[in-house]
Amino acid sequence: MKAGERVRIFGLVKAKKYNGYEGVLVEKLENEDRWSVRIDIKKKKKKKLSLKTRNLALARTSEEPKEDASMLRRIVESVRSIDPREVLLDGVFKSMMDPRSFRKNVFPFVESNDVPGSLLELLVDEKYRSLLIHIMPRVRKKAESIVEGANRRARESGDLGQVMPSSMVWHVTLEGFARELIGSIKEYTAALMRVHNQSLHASPDHESATCAQFDEETLSSLERDGFAVQDDFFGADWTELLREDAMRFCRIETSSFVSSDVVSGIMSQSSHGCESERSQALRPSVTVLREKICLKKYPALAEALDAMSAFPHELNKRVSSFRLAKSIEGDAMICRFKGAGCHEPWRLDSSTRGQDNGFRVSFVYYFSSSSEGCDLVLKKNEDDDKKEHHKISAKADRLVIYRSDKIIRNVTGFQPKNRDNLFVSLSFYVRTARLL
Repeated sequence: MKAGERVRIFGLVKAKKYNGYEGVLVEKLENEDRWSVRIDIKKKKKKKLSLKTRNLALARTSEEPKEDASMLRRIVESVRSIDPREVLLDGVFKSMMDPRSFRKNVFPFVESNDVPGSLLELLVDEKYRSLLIHIMPRVRKKAESIVEGANRRARESGDLGQVMPSSMVWHVTLEGFARELIGSIKEYTAALMRVHNQSLHASPDHESATCAQFDEETLSSLERDGFAVQDDFFGADWTELLREDAMRFCRIETSSFVSSDVVSGIMSQSSHGCESERSQALRPSVTVLREKICLKKYPALAEALDAMSAFPHELNKRVSSFRLAKSIEGDAMICRFKGAGCHEPWRLDSSTRGQDNGFRVSFVYYFSSSSEGCDLVLKKNEDDDKKEHHKISAKADRLVIYRSDKIIRNVTGFQPKNRDNLFVSLSFYVRTARLL
């Protein structure tokens, strides 16, 4: 950071009212890890704050289109300033301005107080930013479509008095945003909230149970140690195709990625150690691999998804202690590490805010090798920090398997040396059928 750069404020506890504001760095304060920051409270009212570096983020990254960042900033300003009684449309947005309705609409099945308690809290929470930026183009497109349709009907009817006034246009945008937000967040909670039934049990008699994708030593190690490593999993020829598909996916589908904190904050909980807000900003981004898209555009990844869908069937057949469920949409995710220091903290995959989410076996597959960090570190959940840690390096065509309910894991910081400044892996999760 340097003087003159525009920053965004987040993570303040005692002065929460300033979270989400943007300002300009004035100067670095001597002998302190602090900056003097000038913010605009109103158009003609400015305020200077002394803030710790860990509570500041550059206002716009290269991955954030200026137009999307600007729209999000305007939405934040509207939520701060609009009296709910002045909202012109009696719809979803107006309802979400009430904290009770917000919680009911956005996090209906999440009982923990760790999620935002109001719309404004969500908008200024840094870990949701990538998700919010991601939906802005759809919000803008939907609002434009509604306004254009209304005005076209007014012109066709000859009643120009029905042309939508400019004061209403922004309220239409806010309503569209509220609807897109609810849909996007529920997409990430849907897997946890499914009503399962016994038909989802991964039958050991299914034809895919005989694929024999796992070595005997792999299964023995999984039962004995709680984790296993199997190299040369798909084979050299297929590995290269998978790597090409994965890198192409990251280039083309970049807008679908969101911060892993958005997903892991719902799917799992960082249960060991405390991290600063600064550290929390250095997370990889993730996106769900969808079969329909892969079949159409990424055939090698589609084949990998098909192979992974057989995992629970084979494990149920060959490991007597398992009773796993079939894989479902959302179980496979691409994980993208970009930028120095990007890492994942300690977490137990089977824990969602301290509650069992049903995950029993986790898989990590590497498309390529890396000597630049991104090592997977595993240890038994019940062991203290003095016990042995198992560091597993990234290696092309390596599959790592571990018990989601017994092993905690992290990923070491990425130190990019390659031209792409990028490292990509695939994660796959299998649930237990015992909760069905």
